[in-house]
Amino acid sequence: MLVLALMDYLAVNFNRKIVFGTIVMESLSNAILLTTLKIIIFFSSFNHHTSLTVIEDLVNKFGSMYVANLIGSMIAFVINFFIFSYLYKAKSFLTSSILSSLIMLLIYTPITDLIAFKDLPIVNIIEIIGTNIISNIIFFIFWSAILSTQIKKEMQYA
Repeated sequence: MLVLALMDYLAVNFNRKIVFGTIVMESLSNAILLTTLKIIIFFSSFNHHTSLTVIEDLVNKFGSMYVANLIGSMIAFVINFFIFSYLYKAKSFLTSSILSSLIMLLIYTPITDLIAFKDLPIVNIIEIIGTNIISNIIFFIFWSAILSTQIKKEMQYA
């Protein structure tokens, strides 16, 4: 959610190329993390330990979660950028950021969770989606509020 809040901050201070470049870097960072975890498991000498099996099962799920996140975040961040840019012309940073991101999170979270957790029963997926939407909104508002104070400070000195 920090990256989402940073996208709005970057949209205020920089051009589209930097915002879109940041979106690509975020996706590449996720790929590096996933690859690192897979390499560690592959070369681990603890192949028969229960905890490693659990981690391996979890990391195998990360593959579908990463693809869902990659596709979803690339599309969602771009859409969010345009919604935020439109709202920011008439509203404050915090209001524009929260409104544009709420719209995006309410669409992005269910779609990516359905893709990522497609093997689970629908009842469990609905619980995951609800939990993820609530936690995403809470953390997003937290980071957006912090960045809002930073923008206010920058505007005072401009």
